[in-house]
Order: sequence, then C-alpha cells, then structure tokens
Amino acid sequence: MREDIAGDGPFAIDEGLVPKPPDGETIVRIHNTNTGKIIAAHVQMRDGEAEVDGDLELDGVAGRGAPIRLDFLEPGGAKTGRLLPTAKAIDLIQVPGLGVVEASIVDAANPFAFVLADALGASGIALPRAIAVAARTPGTVANRIVGDGGGAAIRIGHPSGTITVDADVVVEAGQAHARSACVYGSARRLFAGEVYVSQST
Repeated sequence: MREDIAGDGPFAIDEGLVPKPPDGETIVRIHNTNTGKIIAAHVQMRDGEAEVDGDLELDGVAGRGAPIRLDFLEPGGAKTGRLLPTAKAIDLIQVPGLGVVEASIVDAANPFAFVLADALGASGIALPRAIAVAARTPGTVANRIVGDGGGAAIRIGHPSGTITVDADVVVEAGQAHARSACVYGSARRLFAGEVYVSQST
C-alpha cells in the first residue's frame, strides 16, 4: 500500500469530488486499486476546506501541518489471503550458516518476514504499518519485543527520528485478524495548473 496518500482526502474535498463536510473531523474513504483495500483518511475541516495548518510534526518532514490519520482497513491477507500465511505466529526456518531462525510471516498489505536482526547479523527495514500489525499480533517476533504496551501507540525509530503507528489486531476463532493499521501524515496543496496532452501521440 502507498505511504504517500495523505493528500488524497484533502484533494478530494477541496476539488469537490466528495460533498463538502462541516467543520471538524471528516472521513474520506480511499479505494486502493492495487490491493482492493480501503483507507480511511481522517481530515480536519475549517471554513469549508481541508485544514492545512496544525501542530503535527513528522520527523524528516520540514514544517508542521494538520494531522491526517490514515487507517488502512482490513490490511491482513492482501496478497496471500491470510494475516499469518503459515497460520503460525512463529515459524522455525533453517538458514544455512546460521542454523534455526525464528520468523513471523505477516501479510499486512504486503508479506513481510519479521526476524530479530541480531539473529541474522543485520538490520532490517519494513513498512511502519506492517511493523504495527506484527507488533499487535499475539505471539509474533515483533509482539514479543513490544508486548501489549499498555495500549500506547507504537513508536518506531528511523534515521530522521521516530514515527508513531498503531494497529487493531484481534484473535477470532484462533486466527489473528487485523482490523486496521494506522499512520499519520500531513498534506498541503503545492500548486494548481493545466497540462495539455496531444491527441496524436
């Protein structure tokens, strides 16, 4: 799933693609055609337009803006059909030269294998929302590290600072089910213009 969709909701509102909501928070539902999943963008409104000014600071992004919460709804199984494709929170994988390594295979929009970095002698990079879902899925490698966290959002370190993420994962009939994964972003209009395309090309 795309991480750059924070501006989709405000654009849809300001361009009249959806009815103008009243002041306060409104939700614009975005259909991701790559995965068939829905993203709910929580957009702040003021004076009939999407709010751009606010106090949200995102490490690695210049300036501040109005917060736009993006809830990736039902992200589990987008590629494999199951949040835990192997039906196990932990798989034991034989790795040549390393021996048996514990891994959590989690499909939260895209399949990821979560392994303790020191078990591989490496560092890892994964999408923040996938980390949030894995951390909230009982028994996974990421969940063992985070624990229940007392319900607090999950903060992930990155080269420019931290990002706050969260996920709502429940166990139903013995299967882990991700209801949503949440990240925050901000957006503002950069320009408006016209592009002319030749019909002959």
